Amino acid sequence: MSSEQPPPPTSTAATSTTITPPPPSSTLNTPSHNLHISYLQLALTEAKKCIPTPTAFCVGAALVDPSTTPPTVLSTGYSRELPGNTHAEQCALDKYDQERLLLPSSTVLSYNTTTTDDGDGNEDDDLILYTTMEPCSERLSGNLPCVDRILQWQEVRQQQHQEQQAGRGEGKGEEEKGQARRQQQEEINSPSTLTKTRRIKTVYVGVREPETFIKKNVAWEKLKAANVKYIHVPGLEKECLEVAERGH
Repeated sequence: MSSEQPPPPTSTAATSTTITPPPPSSTLNTPSHNLHISYLQLALTEAKKCIPTPTAFCVGAALVDPSTTPPTVLSTGYSRELPGNTHAEQCALDKYDQERLLLPSSTVLSYNTTTTDDGDGNEDDDLILYTTMEPCSERLSGNLPCVDRILQWQEVRQQQHQEQQAGRGEGKGEEEKGQARRQQQEEINSPSTLTKTRRIKTVYVGVREPETFIKKNVAWEKLKAANVKYIHVPGLEKECLEVAERGH
């Protein structure tokens, strides 16, 4: 079987729940494994804050900036933390955006603009999302699935930035437009502006979604198609499932 396609569902020894193992090509096997485990454990701590329910999973997530030493946790979230039947990834992204709205523009998070690789193929200007269970690709409630929300979140941020930059040259003479373009280029190269347009380039997953509510999660396929890495971090599957299924 090609490593580019997820294998068929199997049962784990840790639980009778049927889950689909991650594609072999997406499993983490690098020296930074322990670091990723520590951030998934943080996400697990968030998941344990969930109020259990028999009709949904308890999931935790953490949005991390890997450019700092040590990496900075930008926000966290857990299932149903915010009103509206919210999921963990949604809460983490919404909380991050809300916190940024409250910050003066001069205090937007900055980072080292020198691009390096962390050993897993992530450049240091990429954001990372850790989640105890892979992002959902379908919601029975009809709400936007988390994998689509992640991709939409990135598109909206990029579009807002482009509109902001395009609007700065309107209603000006040629000299002023030239000066505005030079200023725009300087801002594009500045840490604060780069931070505004940074994208989630990797999603680290503790375990795949069991087929309890949805029979086939296609988050891996959707993220791959959008050039977002999906990486399973082995070692916490049993705990991630136990926490996720509390109340079932």
